[in-house]
Amino acid sequence: MKIAMLALVLACAALPILASAQGDYVPGYVYVGPDSEYMYGTFNNRFNSAPTANKTYIGAGGYANGLLYFYGEDADGHYFYCYIPTTSPIYQAAVEIKNTLGDGSLLSVERTPPSSECTSVYSAKASHYLD
Repeated sequence: MKIAMLALVLACAALPILASAQGDYVPGYVYVGPDSEYMYGTFNNRFNSAPTANKTYIGAGGYANGLLYFYGEDADGHYFYCYIPTTSPIYQAAVEIKNTLGDGSLLSVERTPPSSECTSVYSAKASHYLD
């Protein structure tokens, strides 16, 4: 599942390479997978001009030297949330990823239900994610 999700995220990330006209960019998006097992999206989703029934958003937060969390909702109303405790082996890497997120970032996060603990976090930054 992780390899398939990563392949899908990378395929979506590669689409803008095909755009060559001045002003082309990738409209923002957030997608939450079945059973809220994973979420991926871009931090420019507020620029998505296509109207949806639900407001899409994506975010990350945390406490100083404490719990990290990632959350979001896609256009279909599917919600995602997961957390990373300080004892997790991916904690320090996830802190660095969270601290570099912003305009132009793509975030992918995964969990294994029924747990809400994150099992993987991936991020990329690219100019085509900016408006």
